[in-house]
Amino acid sequence: MIRVDFSADIESAVRSLTDVGHAAHGTLLEIGDMLAWEAELRAKLEAPWQDRTGNARRTLDGWCRADEADEDTIYVGLSGHMEYSPVLELGHDGRYAVIFPVISEIAQRLKNMRLI
Repeated sequence: MIRVDFSADIESAVRSLTDVGHAAHGTLLEIGDMLAWEAELRAKLEAPWQDRTGNARRTLDGWCRADEADEDTIYVGLSGHMEYSPVLELGHDGRYAVIFPVISEIAQRLKNMRLI
């Protein structure tokens, strides 16, 4: 006859799992920050418009943040901060769009990632 005794400290196990969850969340934020930085850099390099003042290109801003209400949700975005940024992005039949194409490509790469 073989006898196996098992005891576990459930509170310790829950704390360990919580720590793993926090570490994973931090890692996802780091990945998001890297993608935001890449999006900003690519947008500044690939913007198809001709600069007059350089302000539109200079104020392109990649960002990453966690959702305050849902810690499992992380947002990565790219914004233009000039009054005329929407015109560059949406006007002229899309010839000067840079934000949507860059973010769309990064979103597709995220969908293809396997996080295990």
